[in-house]
Amino acid sequence: MEKMWEIGRQINSGNYDYKLPIPGCPNSICHVQNSNTAANLLAKAANIDLKPELEKKDLWAPGIDGSLDHTNVDKFVLSAIDTLKEMQNKISNNSSGLGNFIKQSKERLEQFSFNKSKHYLAGENVKFDQLMKDLNLGLVLNTGKSYKYMMYGSSPIGAKYYCNTAIECFNKQYDHCKEFNMKTFCKTCNWEIQKLDTYSIEYLWKGTNAMGQPVQGISRFDIRDNNFYDPDYLTTIAKQCDTLSSFRDDKLSPFHEQIDSICSFEGLNEIGRN
Repeated sequence: MEKMWEIGRQINSGNYDYKLPIPGCPNSICHVQNSNTAANLLAKAANIDLKPELEKKDLWAPGIDGSLDHTNVDKFVLSAIDTLKEMQNKISNNSSGLGNFIKQSKERLEQFSFNKSKHYLAGENVKFDQLMKDLNLGLVLNTGKSYKYMMYGSSPIGAKYYCNTAIECFNKQYDHCKEFNMKTFCKTCNWEIQKLDTYSIEYLWKGTNAMGQPVQGISRFDIRDNNFYDPDYLTTIAKQCDTLSSFRDDKLSPFHEQIDSICSFEGLNEIGRN
């Protein structure tokens, strides 16, 4: 009886989820754990073998041969939730910057953990992969708040570029032009800056077109202030990056790469962190 109580205690404290059976899917692929699994473990603790009785009555009892365990998804989600809780406890502002992302990520992972017992293993993995893609896409700087300047590019038409210096805007436009219309209009173009100030760049472009004919001309970029630039937003991010430095440096920490990428943003270097 004591052995059965101990098994029951382990089951109750293990926070295991149901893993639903899929007819025809082997246990090596679709791990099944349910009340049959728990009952068989308790019976084994009392030296009772349930399988002969089940076979005698020709009863299908999925999970009877299973063992209670957490899948790799289970383990990652539980670990990630604990880590995100630690992050929340370290930063004072949980409603802006990285704090907002951490809060939302923890809530979405908790929701996933609460509902995932409804999914068979393959479905659980698909939903988990999609969740992680969504969270990774969400862990980015707010571009509109992070850059001092902006400009509209000519290629592609209507493209908007954000920058903190005129040179940065120039390089972004140049990279996109090489990828788009310069492939045909100016196949081997080189750009040479002729005039440069905070709000404009004039440059000479020259090279050959798709027909091999020489082409050249003068173009100009006009740069404007970004009205949505918010230094307070960057100050919040900078302080949070300092506070979360141990998680940023730990390569095993969830979202390590994304947090490190944000905290490496050059614009943060100009923001006071005191």
